[in-house]
Amino acid sequence: MDRSLDTWQGDSGNAMRSQYETLHSDTGKIRNALESGAEAARTGATELVAAQTALAAAVRVAEEKGYTVAEDGTCTPSSAAQQTLLATVSDSGQLQKAMGALETDAETQTAAIKQAIAQANTADSTATEAITNAFADLGATEQMPSGQPQATPVNGPYDSMGTNEKQVCFSNPRDCDASYIANDYNIAWSASKAAFPDGSGESDRQDATRHCIWQALMTESSNADFAKRMADAHEKDQPSPLHGSKEMDEWNNHTGRELGLRLEGDRQAIVDTCVRYAREATIVDPNNMNHNNVDGTSLVIIQE
Repeated sequence: MDRSLDTWQGDSGNAMRSQYETLHSDTGKIRNALESGAEAARTGATELVAAQTALAAAVRVAEEKGYTVAEDGTCTPSSAAQQTLLATVSDSGQLQKAMGALETDAETQTAAIKQAIAQANTADSTATEAITNAFADLGATEQMPSGQPQATPVNGPYDSMGTNEKQVCFSNPRDCDASYIANDYNIAWSASKAAFPDGSGESDRQDATRHCIWQALMTESSNADFAKRMADAHEKDQPSPLHGSKEMDEWNNHTGRELGLRLEGDRQAIVDTCVRYAREATIVDPNNMNHNNVDGTSLVIIQE
């Protein structure tokens, strides 16, 4: 390229050399990011498989002991196990002790499974963060392959997106377009209002439903990583002045993404489950919130 100075001078030659140097530099950045991303993905996959294997083993042990394992990891003695005790232990005092021991062991199995769930979630989050960091130094243009079409969701329901939301959207045009085409945003708004028509939409059941459906559907139509980026960007662009609202949204957003993964392919079930979770949501004290939403099976609100 340096020898082009011998044959091609003037503004056009300088422009060509400038573009080449920029492209050469960008290509190097992209290559390094891809290599780092691949290594992060391999490491993350290994750790995630190990965590999932440990979780499956913990569930298998509990089931072999005769417990029913709920989706959130809670273990309860199965009907068969209880019937066996009733049939084999006739003394009421001994039966009470045996039932107590069974309940205690169920709590032990529950703790083991929930710890395994937490480790699996940590492995997933760590892998996601490592992969994201691998590409953090690339600008939106560098991340977008040549010829990739611009995303369209800046129109229609996305016309009020903030700066950070637009940045995420245009950095991930295919994901953004998939969510726009699936009408995730509109469905979340209309379904939450239909379920709780009297709500204000601010940190109440309607708000919790909207965040849950939006994040769940976006996860289902694109992926959980993109959904989380959009949720985080939304909190930056449209912060609520209400104390605790951000923490509430983060809890409900996480539940939505977990639900989108569990119910992938059944969008109506996603909506119905978010509404059910919102009806069951408990009011929490913003000053004493538990921020460890491990299970992703509940919603919270800070006001009715």
